[in-house]
Amino acid sequence: MIRPGTHPIWGSRRLTVALVGNSVGLTLMVTAWWTTSGARSIPHQLAWLNIGVGGLMLGGLSNMFWLGEGRRVLRRELIGAFPAAVPMKTRVRSATPGSHEQLVTVAGTLRYHRPGCVLVRGKAVTVSTGTGPGKGSIRACEVCRP
Repeated sequence: MIRPGTHPIWGSRRLTVALVGNSVGLTLMVTAWWTTSGARSIPHQLAWLNIGVGGLMLGGLSNMFWLGEGRRVLRRELIGAFPAAVPMKTRVRSATPGSHEQLVTVAGTLRYHRPGCVLVRGKAVTVSTGTGPGKGSIRACEVCRP
């Protein structure tokens, strides 16, 4: 997992590329605006307008790639934080239908879980009163599927 001070989300190279892309894009937009405001012919204004739009696209693309890299890093860390899920077809239920398995809840949540669920592992749990769908606003966990 990412802990403060261990791994930066964006490296210095990515940050430099984003800053340079934004700086060049902003420079192109300001130059195009300044030059277009003094131009008297429409073809001259349109040429500089195209340059300004190009600067806007350059800045947008550099921001898109910068944010995309941050998203990839965070997704990689998130996938590493949770164990791989068992495919639905091979999932084995520990209780047969109609049996009364003890279910647990975590204070302040709206779901009940099996005692071995990864979402309640290491948390203070209480035994749930009731057996499932008749619990009102509390719903079954989508991971352990009690």
